[in-house]
Amino acid sequence: MKTKISFLFFVFTLNLFSQNLEKDISEIFNDSDAAFILYDYNNQNFIKHNPERCAERFLPASTFKIPNSLIGLETGVIKDAEFVIPWDSSETWNPAWNKDHTLRSAIKYSVVPYYMELARRVGREKSQYYLNVFDYGNKTIGNIADFYWLDNSLRISADEQVLFIKKFYENK
Repeated sequence: MKTKISFLFFVFTLNLFSQNLEKDISEIFNDSDAAFILYDYNNQNFIKHNPERCAERFLPASTFKIPNSLIGLETGVIKDAEFVIPWDSSETWNPAWNKDHTLRSAIKYSVVPYYMELARRVGREKSQYYLNVFDYGNKTIGNIADFYWLDNSLRISADEQVLFIKKFYENK
């Protein structure tokens, strides 16, 4: 990938101080059905709570801001973190969304309308191309090309999310 983004949502390098970290994590979650993955990049080691759930695919929702931003940057639709998509004047339930946003502020405030407009500008064909290149989950856009990461068309597991971020970090 040519484009570097100045933010990362995940920490890859961890110093593992406890031999019993896996056990300690399970104790935190008790009998919870939650999925949790801790990835130690330096040792290439995964520590998981509920591995079955980690392998189950769900809609990516806000985690899709990372690939959606990358797609915008790679296609040239977005030039940089200060790229503005103007507010369309449609009032939303979230007052923070009801203004012009840059890529930087859209990530900070999780501005769904920004990412929907970005998806429209990128287009279905290019979006599909990058989902395939990224090997992102089930790679399915579905019927609504500006909402597929929120309508259960696109699905990805926690395991796949971590591997996607690892490839991103490694510039692959």
